[in-house]
Amino acid sequence: MTVMKLSEVVTALGGSDSLTRDRLKALILSLGQSGIGVEPDVLGGAKTPKAEDSVVLFRLVSDEGA
Repeated sequence: MTVMKLSEVVTALGGSDSLTRDRLKALILSLGQSGIGVEPDVLGGAKTPKAEDSVVLFRLVSDEGA
């Protein structure tokens, strides 16, 4: 688990700071497909973080072993 500013996450992935809610949702879906979860949970209805807000990135647990 790591805490980063949203702008740092976006920059590390080659994007720009100007993310719309729809683009942020697409980014979070892509990260999810790679096994990375993000809080706040924008897909679950949480408020869209601003570029200077911190987000938490964490490894998603696979259901295969459960």
